[in-house]
Amino acid sequence: MTGSKVVERLKTTRQHPFFVDGKGWLPAGGLAIGNAIVTRAGPRLFVKSIKWLRRAEGYAVYNFEVEALSSKASDGEHTHSYFVGKASGGAWVHNGHYDIARYGQKQPPFEIHHGVMDVWARFNIPGYIRRASDGPGIVLTATEHAATKGAYNSWTAGRVRPIDWTRVSGREAQELSEVMFDAAGVPSWARKNYYKAFHKYIYGL
Repeated sequence: MTGSKVVERLKTTRQHPFFVDGKGWLPAGGLAIGNAIVTRAGPRLFVKSIKWLRRAEGYAVYNFEVEALSSKASDGEHTHSYFVGKASGGAWVHNGHYDIARYGQKQPPFEIHHGVMDVWARFNIPGYIRRASDGPGIVLTATEHAATKGAYNSWTAGRVRPIDWTRVSGREAQELSEVMFDAAGVPSWARKNYYKAFHKYIYGL
């Protein structure tokens, strides 16, 4: 990314949305050279180059450069969005597929999966509030989210309801969480990010 003609590089997943002037939200994979990305300060950041990277975790990452030119940015909906990079106050981006987001955020067309660790923590961690708006969740498609619920329902089918979560160990809860992520096809790197965010959240209570 560049400000005052100084190139700055951003790395992001293919699905991560950026707000492009005149086009609205576009995933990084849909960006093209010349696209004008809206910034916090006003000047647009123009995409100069895009290339693929391949990480050891097995997921693709885009590496692209943008250049700032003086121009007034378009207005738009800022809810649940933020800015990355340094040029012109940062490029306007939005939580994307598999990102970690607050459970109370709305991310259409995506949905926020709070995870089974949320209900387990409600009964096993003092002070934990289930489905708190600031609690960590992971951004999934509606189909993926439905798959996690299907896996959960299969797990509870052979058990006495309501589930007594005080008798479910943390290890069992995480194993169920993995089964649910498996059903949705969530990649390992995204799971690690979710667990890291969850642990950070509960230790901050």
